[in-house]
Amino acid sequence: MKDSTRLLLAFIIVFAMALPVFARGMFDISTQPPTPTLLSPNEKVDLSGKATLKFKWYSETSFAVDHLEFRIYKGNVATAENLIFKQDLSMTASSIEVKSDLFDIGQVYTWTLRLLSRGGQKSDKSFDTFEVIKK
Repeated sequence: MKDSTRLLLAFIIVFAMALPVFARGMFDISTQPPTPTLLSPNEKVDLSGKATLKFKWYSETSFAVDHLEFRIYKGNVATAENLIFKQDLSMTASSIEVKSDLFDIGQVYTWTLRLLSRGGQKSDKSFDTFEVIKK
Protein backbone atom coordinates (compact mmCIF):
# COMPACT_ATOMS: atom_id res chain seq x y z
CA MET A 1 0.00 0.00 0.00
CA LYS A 2 1.35 3.43 -0.93
CA ASP A 3 2.16 5.99 1.80
CA SER A 4 -0.37 8.45 0.40
CA THR A 5 -3.10 5.79 0.51
CA ARG A 6 -2.24 4.95 4.12
CA LEU A 7 -2.28 8.63 5.05
CA LEU A 8 -5.68 9.12 3.38
CA LEU A 9 -7.07 6.04 5.10
CA ALA A 10 -5.78 7.23 8.51
CA PHE A 11 -7.34 10.67 7.92
CA ILE A 12 -10.71 9.13 7.02
CA ILE A 13 -10.69 6.96 10.16
CA VAL A 14 -9.78 9.87 12.45
CA PHE A 15 -12.38 12.12 10.80
CA ALA A 16 -15.09 9.46 11.08
CA MET A 17 -14.35 8.96 14.77
CA ALA A 18 -14.26 12.69 15.55
CA LEU A 19 -17.38 13.69 13.59
CA PRO A 20 -19.93 12.58 16.21
CA VAL A 21 -18.11 14.55 18.91
CA PHE A 22 -18.12 17.76 16.84
CA ALA A 23 -21.69 17.25 15.64
CA ARG A 24 -22.98 16.79 19.18
CA GLY A 25 -21.60 20.19 20.21
CA MET A 26 -22.78 21.96 17.08
CA PHE A 27 -26.31 20.63 16.90
CA ASP A 28 -27.27 19.85 20.49
CA ILE A 29 -29.98 22.42 21.18
CA SER A 30 -30.74 21.07 24.64
CA THR A 31 -27.52 22.30 26.28
CA GLN A 32 -27.07 25.72 27.82
CA PRO A 33 -25.23 28.15 25.51
CA PRO A 34 -21.91 29.61 26.75
CA THR A 35 -21.91 32.94 28.60
CA PRO A 36 -20.84 35.88 26.39
CA THR A 37 -17.84 38.06 27.30
CA LEU A 38 -18.58 41.80 27.47
CA LEU A 39 -15.81 44.05 26.15
CA SER A 40 -17.07 47.66 26.28
CA PRO A 41 -18.32 49.99 27.58
CA ASN A 42 -17.28 49.69 31.19
CA GLU A 43 -16.29 52.11 33.95
CA LYS A 44 -16.67 55.72 32.71
CA VAL A 45 -17.97 56.84 29.30
CA ASP A 46 -17.76 60.37 27.85
CA LEU A 47 -20.50 60.86 25.27
CA SER A 48 -19.71 64.54 24.52
CA GLY A 49 -20.36 65.16 20.83
CA LYS A 50 -21.19 61.51 20.12
CA ALA A 51 -24.45 60.44 18.51
CA THR A 52 -24.17 56.81 19.63
CA LEU A 53 -22.57 54.56 22.20
CA LYS A 54 -21.13 51.31 20.88
CA PHE A 55 -21.48 48.13 22.94
CA LYS A 56 -19.07 45.28 22.06
CA TRP A 57 -18.78 41.67 23.15
CA TYR A 58 -17.46 38.27 22.22
CA SER A 59 -19.61 35.18 22.20
CA GLU A 60 -19.09 31.66 20.99
CA THR A 61 -21.81 30.82 18.53
CA SER A 62 -22.86 27.54 17.01
CA PHE A 63 -25.75 26.22 15.00
CA ALA A 64 -27.59 25.71 18.29
CA VAL A 65 -27.63 29.46 19.14
CA ASP A 66 -30.78 31.19 17.93
CA HIS A 67 -30.27 34.81 18.99
CA LEU A 68 -28.89 37.17 21.65
CA GLU A 69 -30.88 39.20 24.18
CA PHE A 70 -29.38 42.67 24.73
CA ARG A 71 -30.71 44.87 27.58
CA ILE A 72 -29.80 48.23 29.19
CA TYR A 73 -30.99 49.21 32.68
CA LYS A 74 -30.79 52.55 34.44
CA GLY A 75 -28.87 52.11 37.68
CA ASN A 76 -27.04 49.12 39.16
CA VAL A 77 -30.01 46.77 39.34
CA ALA A 78 -31.18 44.80 36.29
CA THR A 79 -34.91 44.62 37.02
CA ALA A 80 -37.95 45.17 34.79
CA GLU A 81 -38.72 48.59 36.30
CA ASN A 82 -35.19 49.80 35.45
CA LEU A 83 -35.20 48.49 31.85
CA ILE A 84 -34.77 51.33 29.33
CA PHE A 85 -33.70 49.49 26.17
CA LYS A 86 -33.97 45.96 24.82
CA GLN A 87 -33.31 44.32 21.51
CA ASP A 88 -32.95 40.78 20.25
CA LEU A 89 -29.93 40.45 17.98
CA SER A 90 -28.64 38.02 15.38
CA MET A 91 -26.55 35.14 16.69
CA THR A 92 -23.61 36.52 14.70
CA ALA A 93 -23.75 40.06 16.16
CA SER A 94 -20.73 41.26 18.12
CA SER A 95 -21.76 44.88 18.71
CA ILE A 96 -24.66 47.31 18.70
CA GLU A 97 -24.79 51.11 18.61
CA VAL A 98 -27.39 52.84 20.80
CA LYS A 99 -28.35 56.51 20.49
CA SER A 100 -26.50 58.58 23.09
CA ASP A 101 -29.58 60.65 23.98
CA LEU A 102 -30.83 57.60 25.90
CA PHE A 103 -28.19 58.27 28.57
CA ASP A 104 -27.97 61.03 31.23
CA ILE A 105 -24.70 62.56 32.44
CA GLY A 106 -23.77 61.40 35.92
CA GLN A 107 -26.02 58.32 35.74
CA VAL A 108 -24.88 54.69 36.11
CA TYR A 109 -26.21 52.07 33.68
CA THR A 110 -26.07 48.29 33.59
CA TRP A 111 -26.06 46.31 30.37
CA THR A 112 -26.68 42.61 29.99
CA LEU A 113 -26.33 40.06 27.25
CA ARG A 114 -27.22 36.40 26.99
CA LEU A 115 -27.48 33.77 24.28
CA LEU A 116 -30.60 31.73 23.58
CA SER A 117 -30.47 28.32 21.96
CA ARG A 118 -32.93 27.06 19.37
CA GLY A 119 -34.26 24.72 22.07
CA GLY A 120 -35.04 27.64 24.41
CA GLN A 121 -32.07 27.23 26.74
CA LYS A 122 -30.52 30.51 27.95
CA SER A 123 -26.93 31.24 28.84
CA ASP A 124 -26.10 32.91 32.12
CA LYS A 125 -26.41 36.69 31.81
CA SER A 126 -23.22 38.64 31.35
CA PHE A 127 -23.47 42.11 32.81
CA ASP A 128 -21.37 45.22 33.29
CA THR A 129 -21.93 48.75 34.53
CA PHE A 130 -20.70 52.13 33.36
CA GLU A 131 -21.15 55.75 34.32
CA VAL A 132 -21.80 58.52 31.80
CA ILE A 133 -19.49 61.50 32.42
CA LYS A 134 -18.75 64.84 30.82
CA LYS A 135 -15.11 65.87 30.45
